[in-house]
Amino acid sequence: MTDLLTLLANFLKSHASQAQDTAQWYLACSGGRDSMALAFACVLLHKAGKLDYLPTLIHVNHNLQRSSDLWADFVVQFAKCHHLPCQVVSVDVCHHSENGARQARYQAFFEVMSDGDAILLAHHADDQAETMLMRLINGTGLHGLTAMKPVQIKRNINQDGTSKAIKVYRPWLFAGRDLIDQFCQTHQLQYIDDPTNFTGKNTRSILRQNVLPNLYKLNPKFTQNFAKASCHLGQIDEFITHHVDQAIEECVQVRHTFESQLCIDKLNCHHSAIIPLIIQRFIQGDEIAPCGSQLIDDITHLITRNDGDHATRLFWQGVKDSFVFMRYDNVLYRLNVRLWQALQGDFMWQDGYFISKIDNAIVFNAPKTKPRPLAKTDKVIIKHRALSGKKLYQTVRIAPWLRRHLWLDGDHLMSLGVTWSSDLVKCYK
Repeated sequence: MTDLLTLLANFLKSHASQAQDTAQWYLACSGGRDSMALAFACVLLHKAGKLDYLPTLIHVNHNLQRSSDLWADFVVQFAKCHHLPCQVVSVDVCHHSENGARQARYQAFFEVMSDGDAILLAHHADDQAETMLMRLINGTGLHGLTAMKPVQIKRNINQDGTSKAIKVYRPWLFAGRDLIDQFCQTHQLQYIDDPTNFTGKNTRSILRQNVLPNLYKLNPKFTQNFAKASCHLGQIDEFITHHVDQAIEECVQVRHTFESQLCIDKLNCHHSAIIPLIIQRFIQGDEIAPCGSQLIDDITHLITRNDGDHATRLFWQGVKDSFVFMRYDNVLYRLNVRLWQALQGDFMWQDGYFISKIDNAIVFNAPKTKPRPLAKTDKVIIKHRALSGKKLYQTVRIAPWLRRHLWLDGDHLMSLGVTWSSDLVKCYK
């Protein structure tokens, strides 16, 4: 066996038991050298009786180049020749960027794969070094420097709140590109070279053509050293992530798909070094990519100011959705922009529900009997005091963006609230 075959066999032996018995195995195959080598290595292991299954090839056609269809045909023909199952998925890439292409690929994986399935990716040590350098150039933090991991769980949350998790395996992450080159030459393996790898028009291409060769001159083992450093940083990141997870559970008092609330007093109980990490996690929520450092700084300023200004609104465009952040009293709010826009309009009562007139998919629970909207002149008894208008809002602590959505049900005052759970109606006597 060659070194690559040994690496693959050992990796699969140690990780196959982690997959569910019903899990299907897939392999992302672009038609390039690395993924073709990984696919052919699986074929060789299967023929040698060292692999019980042949993974299904997934080829994602990004439709970014004229030859994209030819690449898909090349992978399909290879699969037929070696009796590999194969699926081709055509996608549209936002902004024609590397990040957009990656997001489109993973979305394609989620469309094809079921919950608990596993996919093999052919990333190697040189890819890891390039990724770490790219992230350093862009000013990444500790988590970004961990780069790619040999084993990851990727989750996709649907609009209805259901989720799907797939396992991502990178068996050659500690192998150099030279081993893959040698493997392809030994087996006279055909593959397609992506021309964008050699244009020098994107960051990865520039690093590959101009930077990595000089680093090899300084230390021929620099890619392996980068991979080891990433692994060490990953261990530290896991330790910190564990503490951030615990802090999030303590500080976030409401957490739903469309709305979350962070208690500022509980946040301030934590060490100053971990507070920005908690804020970043709160901002990101279930979004794929983290926010920028400027938004973290702006929100940190918002929650530390003492001027009583509740009018500040901070907006963030995530990958899947947009969000607005604001503070009221001791709480930092994170609202999906769809909900924020709905709160600017009116709601109507219908059969025990408040329904947004702007987005009728936004529904709150309500009394079975029709309430009436609260007028500014209406007086409500709060702790034996008759209050109305601003005095009432401040006493009950109703956030400004909810004050137009107060209702009276008999003697009870109700707010729409900003949660999407079943206990949306708040009553005060």
